[in-house]
Amino acid sequence: MTDTIYVYNGNKWEVSERETAIGLCGTSNAGVVSEYGGTYYICRNNAWATATALEYDTYGLKGVEGDVKAGIVNKDKYYVYENGAWRAAANDQEIALGVCTTAREGVVAENGGTYYICKSKTWTTSTALEYDTYGKTCLTDGSIVVGEVVTSNKYVCDAGLFRTASAREISLNKGCVSYTEGDIIRKKKSDKNDSIYTCKTNLWKYDSLDIHVEYGTLLDERDGRIYKTVAFGTQEWMAENLNYADSASYPAMQKRNWCYDNLVSNCTKYGRLYTWVVAMDTAGVFSTNATNCSSRVKCTPTYPVRGICPTGWHLPTGTEWDTLGSTMGYNSLVMMAKSWSSQAIDFYGFSALPAGIYNPGGFEGAEISARFWSATDCQDGDYAVNFRLSKSSMDIDCSGFSYYHGKRYGLSVRCVKNSN
Repeated sequence: MTDTIYVYNGNKWEVSERETAIGLCGTSNAGVVSEYGGTYYICRNNAWATATALEYDTYGLKGVEGDVKAGIVNKDKYYVYENGAWRAAANDQEIALGVCTTAREGVVAENGGTYYICKSKTWTTSTALEYDTYGKTCLTDGSIVVGEVVTSNKYVCDAGLFRTASAREISLNKGCVSYTEGDIIRKKKSDKNDSIYTCKTNLWKYDSLDIHVEYGTLLDERDGRIYKTVAFGTQEWMAENLNYADSASYPAMQKRNWCYDNLVSNCTKYGRLYTWVVAMDTAGVFSTNATNCSSRVKCTPTYPVRGICPTGWHLPTGTEWDTLGSTMGYNSLVMMAKSWSSQAIDFYGFSALPAGIYNPGGFEGAEISARFWSATDCQDGDYAVNFRLSKSSMDIDCSGFSYYHGKRYGLSVRCVKNSN
């Protein structure tokens, strides 16, 4: 006759105050959490059972993977949603940062001034390297990046990963790694000295070298031009490219010598580009030592070949170029003028400039490479040995097209002084 609920205790019926207050537990309300007298109950297996804090604090709470939420009853307790269910937060890091899941592996997050990284589903204290390089991509080995958090920190990209940069790497703005092994960096120390750093076995090796060069001079009496000269062992070489252009005295050189891009300013800067037959003076204007040579015939000149060089000087042979290259340790940076590259050393004062070449189709290679004629013919007579110099290499060869050019090409000329 009333809404009162009774429970049979095995002997008699008694009023069930709890069920009267929260109702009966059955299949229709399975899993429901209710509170009676300060205690929370959950309907389980058709009977009310005391609910755990997790059960009543998350009852009805919606979440997605990784969510962190305060309890419904106990607002000071936090729970995380993982694998489709709620669980108590393991620590303060989970409460502040969320769940460290497989999907978040490697993520860096900050809480209270401390940085943490998600590793193996656990938040662990992050190192400065980890949080300072988080999100940065290591693309070029040897490059240096500033810290993401502490901008005064700097790091080196090394084999796809970052590491802390050394003080010397920071000062040179380049890391010494396997990729940069053998690289040379030159820093001006004074008018007569440069500081030289070479990358060897992951360390920049320092050497303070006196690179003051004593130059001589060469007067070309044909046109009055004066060239710098420099000694290398027993050889004395021009330290500038030849720029002789008197076609009135040497008619055979007409249309066989060029200023790069046909600009006179480039002749002033780089010297002139000559075909091999002009460089050899096959017309016999200055000497007859190469008159049996031509652009398509294997010749046997009489050495030394003066060629187009001033009196007392000659066009170097392939052997003389090789001797010079050996003196330089076949290190292109040692021969390059400092204006060519920031890494150039020009230790002996050869001062090579990237003059480029002329080919029958036009000009190419300025600011990239330099090529110099020799007085040595190749076996087939179509090509002559030449000396090639770029930022990364120097070569002298006659075995492949990349190392020589047809005699109709225009290359630079350096002359060597005749021995007494």
